[in-house]
Amino acid sequence: MGRRVSLETPLGFFQMLPRELLHNLFDRISVHQLVIISLTSSIFNSEVRHYLLLENASRKFSAETTTHMMKNVLDLDPFYVWGVLLKASTIIMDSWSRRSFLASFYCKNGNIINWPGWGRCFMAFCEKWDFHECEALLYVVLYFTKLSQLLCEVLPEEAGEYPSLEMEIRVRLRGLFLSHSAKDERDYGFWISAILRTQETTKLQGKLFMIIFGPLKFIEIGRQIIDWKVFCNGSIILEHLCAKLLGPLALGIHHLMSISNLGYYAWTNNQLFILMEEISTIPYIWTPNNFAALLVLCPQIFRIALFTRLTEGRMNEAAHIFHAVKTVLHRRGIFVSAAISDVMLKIFRALPEISRRLFLSTLLKTESDQLSGLLLATPFDTSSFHAELSSAYSISALMSLLAKNI
Repeated sequence: MGRRVSLETPLGFFQMLPRELLHNLFDRISVHQLVIISLTSSIFNSEVRHYLLLENASRKFSAETTTHMMKNVLDLDPFYVWGVLLKASTIIMDSWSRRSFLASFYCKNGNIINWPGWGRCFMAFCEKWDFHECEALLYVVLYFTKLSQLLCEVLPEEAGEYPSLEMEIRVRLRGLFLSHSAKDERDYGFWISAILRTQETTKLQGKLFMIIFGPLKFIEIGRQIIDWKVFCNGSIILEHLCAKLLGPLALGIHHLMSISNLGYYAWTNNQLFILMEEISTIPYIWTPNNFAALLVLCPQIFRIALFTRLTEGRMNEAAHIFHAVKTVLHRRGIFVSAAISDVMLKIFRALPEISRRLFLSTLLKTESDQLSGLLLATPFDTSSFHAELSSAYSISALMSLLAKNI
């Protein structure tokens, strides 16, 4: 008689499931199901992790993400889902090993050039992590995406020296760290802070900030570069153009101001002031009205720019900035006294009595000098003189309010 074959095992003829058959099964099920499997046991977790570094997984990842990009579908984002899978499959590993595994997965799939997609994948991978762990991940991502090399090559050089590489840095950084949806606004502030702190000097931080958030210009059809000189060569008058060019810079600074309670990653008012000073002198000093237009977009920035100068005794600078802001607001038809009286009063009351008197005196003298200069100019520009006279009248109520608080 032939030997009797037992079919009583859960796997039928197999005493154990061949790994190839298991991987074939992984190929055929959804990523969401793979997430569930990876969390069932340490053995399955290890098997899923092993699978993720195989060509099978690379083909699956490429097919799903490419289809998503081509069809522009609104279903669940595959980059995000794969990030969740990477997070789940490395859950039993230590932090260093998790980062190392992510780097290995990226290197296997680096032919997929979609920085916002990869960014959503990485954000899913580090979701709810401690900020220090996220910073460690940042450095790893900068390394394996070649951003570290690009930053070292571009930042020490003059602004605009390598326009294509500057744009490559901008596209990658914004895509990887700033293009995802965040439930907490501080998330953007943290990533901006962590990115800037990869540079040791304020000069390099300011240049990197401008690369990320600065204005662009077209040099040919479909090709843009950073417009380093647009704020230096002349005043931007149109309000919508100011918002377009300066808005991203103001928003970036606003995000940094929103993380005042993040300890090491927080930026003090003095640090923000120094950063603004650096930004507004790249590649050389901005026109006063353009700097004023930036301050108008965010009253908190205006307060820092003015108050820090006053505490350092730079009264003339503070007065000229105030009058530049006044000019910008008045030109837009905004009643200046009403728009900035609260901010000015807070600044004024925070000063010692002698500084209040000195500042008010400097404000009045600067206005007088501007009117006198226009009045005595040859040839005489009637419209400019009357425009300045009108803007001076628009702050009369504010000057009276400050005088009452000496």
